[in-house]
Amino acid sequence: MCSYLYAMFGLKTREADGLLPDELAAVRRWHSAILSVAIDEMAHLGLVANIQCALSVRPHFGR
Repeated sequence: MCSYLYAMFGLKTREADGLLPDELAAVRRWHSAILSVAIDEMAHLGLVANIQCALSVRPHFGR
């Protein structure tokens, strides 16, 4: 999860950062795609935690 967000926020987002207009459009698409994946991963984490609670297992989020 953190690696997705790190990648997303690490992208250049302005023409002032040296991006050409075509590159800027591509980066915006990547930003959207990475954010979508991060949201899906959080949904999966929530579903697994809910299933664990239903089975009387305490969710564990440590490594």
